[in-house]
Amino acid sequence: MIDDLREARDAAERASHAKSVFLATMSHELRTPLNSIISFTEFVSEHAFGPIGDSQYVEHAEYANQSATHLLDIINGMLDLTKIEAGMMKVEQVRVAVLPAVVRSIRMVHDFAEKVGISIKSAIPSNIPDLWADERALRQILINIIGNAIKFNRTGGSILITALEAGEFIDIVVADTGEGIADDDISRVRKPFEQIDNKYSRAQGGTGLGLPIVEGLITLHGGALDIASEVGKGTAITVRLPIWQAPTIKSSQ
Repeated sequence: MIDDLREARDAAERASHAKSVFLATMSHELRTPLNSIISFTEFVSEHAFGPIGDSQYVEHAEYANQSATHLLDIINGMLDLTKIEAGMMKVEQVRVAVLPAVVRSIRMVHDFAEKVGISIKSAIPSNIPDLWADERALRQILINIIGNAIKFNRTGGSILITALEAGEFIDIVVADTGEGIADDDISRVRKPFEQIDNKYSRAQGGTGLGLPIVEGLITLHGGALDIASEVGKGTAITVRLPIWQAPTIKSSQ
């Protein structure tokens, strides 16, 4: 029985490794032509090589650009999740100020929020300690969570981003006034490819990879993700990341 279990475990590990290699290779092979398509359709849309006789060419180029960009986002998400699951994703933690990181993330999604009528406010204390985080990963974490708070909010709704010190960690909280998530569904949205079935998820689509990737990145930092929600009232997602600690300088005798 022990030998059978060991053989089954080894087979599962080989299959998992093969899947990771396949997804990484496939993602690389698909991203190269997709980047070419995106670049070309941007040239057409912007009349980079001169005027185009019929405006329908530009319109269809814009559609192709949007589709290729969406597909590239999905592929990048699959690659990130594969790297996290395989232990191949690395984070380079440095000292990061909380307020500028939040402001930059809000700026990235501002047009989207304005288009759908969602207001975003932040209330970050000026004396909040700095984070010990990977800047690129932190930006990905915040943009994803704020983006979800916009997508699954009501028209005219709002989002409030706060931060507070919690021992050796900083809690960044993104609270929205959206539809909320039922208790039974919270564990589901943390799993890859899982989505809850409501009018917001049906309208927005997506792959269900965003939150698992975010949680994986937070875990790599030694932090944690918490979701608190009430149906009909909204959701608050807490990102807990470590505080930057100044290195201790030992005095020489």
